[in-house]
Amino acid sequence: MSTYAVNSERAIVQQQIDAEQFLYMTTELFSVIVFIYDTEQKKLQYSFSQLHTMLRYDANTLPNADLFDIMDIFHAEDVHVFNQLIESCDESARIAKDAVCRLRNSDGSYQKFLLKARHVNKGGKKLLVIPATKAETLAMYPKQDEVLRTTINDLKEANRELEDFAYVASHDLQEPLRKITTFSSRLTEKCKDTLNDEAKMYLERIVVSANNMRHFIDSLLDFSRVSRSDSPFSKIDLNFILKQVRSELELTIEETKCEIQVSDLPTVDGSATQLKQLLTNLISNGIKFRKQDVAPVISINASVATEQELKANKLDANAQYCKIEVRDNGIGFDQEYAGRIFQMFQRLHGKSEYPGSGIGLAICKKIAEYHDGTIYAESAPGNGASFTILLPKC
Repeated sequence: MSTYAVNSERAIVQQQIDAEQFLYMTTELFSVIVFIYDTEQKKLQYSFSQLHTMLRYDANTLPNADLFDIMDIFHAEDVHVFNQLIESCDESARIAKDAVCRLRNSDGSYQKFLLKARHVNKGGKKLLVIPATKAETLAMYPKQDEVLRTTINDLKEANRELEDFAYVASHDLQEPLRKITTFSSRLTEKCKDTLNDEAKMYLERIVVSANNMRHFIDSLLDFSRVSRSDSPFSKIDLNFILKQVRSELELTIEETKCEIQVSDLPTVDGSATQLKQLLTNLISNGIKFRKQDVAPVISINASVATEQELKANKLDANAQYCKIEVRDNGIGFDQEYAGRIFQMFQRLHGKSEYPGSGIGLAICKKIAEYHDGTIYAESAPGNGASFTILLPKC
């Protein structure tokens, strides 16, 4: 036997072991019967473990039973329900399909089970995972579910009220700030010959502080508008969005001699306005936090997010996500602050040295999450920063 054949056989055996360990851990942890349907071989390749405890069968009589053997434990009237469940599962669906079936105990009686089916890709094999939970077990939780739903709804309502308050307060503050700036400027102009230097300095400080406050309020409004948007998503070419961003930042890019390196970017489903703001904030950040006497270099690359990356960021591992990395050669920051920088009003550097509202990255995070994605950062002092955005593909 050739080395290739031996290795192939070992790989098959290892896949079998991995699948059995996967099933064993799942059923032991969650006390469910798990059916694994091989979509290529058209059979229930593995289905055992909890059958002997939940239906009181001898586990030794049911290893690796094929579809027709296993179907004997289904009520005759529910066989077609199970088959329809398998046939109705769309591989690209993000929501599991479900059905209720009766399974036969070893003594001939029946129990109702809720079956949920979902496609997974394990070791290159396309499988349909179908956990079956006792209906009576599910009936134990309606009260807890109702409490949880009420709590979630209360939190959502509180969050909406906070966002509404931020929006209204920010909007209503614009007019008095405008008047402060206008009247201070008029007073300075009208009384410039009678005011002493100290009075002029105070008026200048009023105008500067009012302008800073206006910038802060504008940022707060931008933050609150993210989740208030009711515009439908559409297919957005990020290459086109980036051209717009570069055009708007053209003067800053020229003044700082910034170099922007870009690979081909994907098309995503989303809001053009928000995705433009996301890229604008990240590029502006890369320019702002540049090293002294070093021209900023910002690279923007796109690839397909891996299953491991999706799981690490608590995203749907069965969905397709694109990965966009925005990397700069700036001053960087300590990795321990990688989560903190996405919080509102958080600063790692002095305001006098690096002016700003402290909301820019919080807006980036909110935009990414609003698009069912996420954003995270990696950096080290003096080695620049890398911001990775994961967004669902069209």
